[in-house]
Amino acid sequence: MQTVKDLSIKTIKKLPNSCSLDDIMETLWIQKKILIGQEQIRSGQGISHDEAKKRLKRWLK
Repeated sequence: MQTVKDLSIKTIKKLPNSCSLDDIMETLWIQKKILIGQEQIRSGQGISHDEAKKRLKRWLK
């Protein structure tokens, strides 16, 4: 299993050399949110695709 540090380094290395510190921080923030979401799904806190579609349909009325 990859450590958070290893994943962060790998993520940063994918960015172009011309990226700013803000670009790096935003990318790491997005990666953090993805990891949180994946953990929520593993722990049974997620919702099904069909349920997400139903909720979205109600929100867009």
